[in-house]
Amino acid sequence: MKRSNKMLTALSLAASITLAYMPAAAVGDSDVPEVQHLKIDSYSMPYIDIGEGEPVLFVHGAVADLRTWASYLKPISQNHRYISYTRRWYGEQDWPDEKPVYSHDQHASDMARLIEALDAGPVHLVTWSSGAISSTILAAERPELVKSIVHYEPVLDGVMEGVPGAGELKEKWNAQWGPVDEAAKAGDSDTAGRKLIELVFEMPEGGFDSTPKANQKIVLDNARTIALLFFSNDTKTHPDCEYLRKIQAPTKVLLGAETNEWWTLMSKTINSCLPNSSLHKIDSVNHNGPLFAIDKIVSLINQHVSTVQ
Repeated sequence: MKRSNKMLTALSLAASITLAYMPAAAVGDSDVPEVQHLKIDSYSMPYIDIGEGEPVLFVHGAVADLRTWASYLKPISQNHRYISYTRRWYGEQDWPDEKPVYSHDQHASDMARLIEALDAGPVHLVTWSSGAISSTILAAERPELVKSIVHYEPVLDGVMEGVPGAGELKEKWNAQWGPVDEAAKAGDSDTAGRKLIELVFEMPEGGFDSTPKANQKIVLDNARTIALLFFSNDTKTHPDCEYLRKIQAPTKVLLGAETNEWWTLMSKTINSCLPNSSLHKIDSVNHNGPLFAIDKIVSLINQHVSTVQ
C-alpha cells in the first residue's frame, strides 16, 4: 500500500557475498535521515524509510548493512518511497549471549514483518548478490508483499544443478576462497573481510588498504558475519530453478559485463528460470556494479518501477 503524508555448502555460500562499498561522500552525509528501529522478537532492526510514492525496498547481502545503499537514497526518494534496512546479525549492534545462527529463512520472515509493520506492501525489491536469497524466498512464499524485483547479480547456487559447464566453473571459483575460509576458521574476521574484498573485486593483495577508510569500516563492522555464513548457517530453503518458477513478479536481472564466468552463468540461468524476467548487462563493471554504475542502476530501477506500477 502507498502511505500518505509520512516521511520517515560453506564455500559455495562464500560466493554469495555482497560487498559493502560505497562512495566515501555517501558515508556520514548530513542529509541522511535518522535510522529508526523495528523490534522483531529480540532483534532491533535498523531501517530508513523516506519519501513518497511506490515503495522500493533495498536488500543488502553479506559483509554489509543498510549503509551499503546510501548512494541510492537521494535519487530514489525523489520520486519513490525509499526503504533500506539491516538484516539480522549485520551492522554494529551487539550480538546476544547465545551463539547466533544464520538463516536466510529467518531473514525472509524478518523482511515480511518489516513490510507489514510499515504498511508498505507490495514493494519493489532491489537486491545485490546474496540479498537475493531471502528476497527470493519472500517473493515465492509471500507474493502479495512483492510487486517487482531488480536483482544485481543474484547468487542462488541451487539453480546451477545440472547446468552444462557449471560444475567446472564452480570448482574453479570455490578454489579461490581458501584464504577467506582459513581466516574465518581462525577467528580472524578482519583478514577474512580484507581477503574477500580483494578477491571479489579482483584487487591486488593489500588493495583493501587503499580504499577509503569509511568503506573499510563498513566491511570490517560486518566481517564477523563471514564465520556465521560459512559455519553456523541453518538455512533450510535453497531455491532451485523449479522454486523460481513460482515467482510471477516482474523481474529485471542486472549483470556486470566484466563479471567472472561463474556469476555470469548464474545470472543468465536465474533469468531463464524466472517466468517473467529480463536480463540487462551493464558495461565496464563486475560484481561491484552497484558502486560504480549508480546512475545507470538508478535509471534501470526507475524504469522498471514505472512499468509495473
